[in-house]
Amino acid sequence: MKFFVLIALAAAFLPASLRAQQTANTSVCLRDTPPGVLLNICQHERGMTPIPQPRLYLRIYKDGRGEYETNRSWNALVKKKFTINDEDLREINSLAGAASIEKTPVRYPVYNQGDDSSKEITADVYVDGAQKRIILTNFFAADRENKKHYPASLIAFMEKVEDIWLRANGIVAVPPSITFCSLMADREYLTGKLVRIWANIELGVEEGSYLHDPECDRPEMGKARTNERIGYDVSVPGAVATRSRSSRKNSIDPVNKKLGKADSIRDILRQKGFDTNIPRVRVTIEGRLREETPDLYHLRERMDPEAPLHGTKHYPYIFVIERFLTVGEIVAPYVGELKASWTYADTIDHVKGTPLKLSSPLKPMIHHAQLIEWTNADKFPKLNRSGRKYLTFRVISRETQQMERGRWNDVYRCELIKVSE
Repeated sequence: MKFFVLIALAAAFLPASLRAQQTANTSVCLRDTPPGVLLNICQHERGMTPIPQPRLYLRIYKDGRGEYETNRSWNALVKKKFTINDEDLREINSLAGAASIEKTPVRYPVYNQGDDSSKEITADVYVDGAQKRIILTNFFAADRENKKHYPASLIAFMEKVEDIWLRANGIVAVPPSITFCSLMADREYLTGKLVRIWANIELGVEEGSYLHDPECDRPEMGKARTNERIGYDVSVPGAVATRSRSSRKNSIDPVNKKLGKADSIRDILRQKGFDTNIPRVRVTIEGRLREETPDLYHLRERMDPEAPLHGTKHYPYIFVIERFLTVGEIVAPYVGELKASWTYADTIDHVKGTPLKLSSPLKPMIHHAQLIEWTNADKFPKLNRSGRKYLTFRVISRETQQMERGRWNDVYRCELIKVSE
């Protein structure tokens, strides 16, 4: 009797158990998309790939919730949940909207032919009450050939999708470290991609605030040689043009120490303990190169709010800084030339009681007499002793006055910053 009871119980539970197992082994991609979804991306890989297939690559709701599927065991899927921040939500919404209004085919041709495997991505975008489906086969966001086959809006959209997926899975993608020279030489491919560069930031000089690297303008740089200057913005990932300055957050140094809120690069200098009036700094930064458009940024707000309005200038490219890694003052070695607003270092053998002189005279200029005036040499007691001195000084200004026809006087006003022995 007990034997028959056990058989009956097993028969009663068998269908339910099978239904539960089938649900665990089936992707949500095979069901209807729930309400409130902004973006639903399913991926179906064939060949030497994990099972089951297809699976949910990424789903973003309009309220910022996110989901994706991964293997719970070798033949079962589990749905993981996460939340994206407001900046990411705004950007993905904007990029999804731009990609959805492109007059493009539902299914793109296959440009990358796999040998024994393939990957099909089905992206459904829900914007303004309408659905746009995009099907891509063997698409890889990092492919350098993408711009030949896909619209820029779609590429930017898929790059952002990959970025969100990586962070949702706890994968930290370290951006490539390149020179400013390489960034500009390869701008067609690198525009919009997260990179790490080192360069100089000029703050409110006559040409306006900008980003550049004088080391790039050398003959040995070959095809990468450039003297280009680009604008910059201190921003956060996912920031949009309409963002208020008070919402900017910046992180600094490789261990993710928070710099806090900052309205401009000068706020960052202040928090790092630098003189906020220094004219330039050397930085290592992470960010993305963008093509400048007149309606994208307010130039004065973008680069240096403390600079005079006439000092701003439109540049064809802008580097959107997402993270500061290092910030340092630029001190150039003195080699017989001085430029207004530059900071220099020099080593001299000083004689007590004599006027302060640099290690060598200024390089002569025809028909020009040159003079250096020190504004604060009397403030440094070490100059009251003879011996070797190590100077750091800044050129405040250069004034040129015509004395008579064909003859000028150049006066460099300089201030000492540091004197050591």
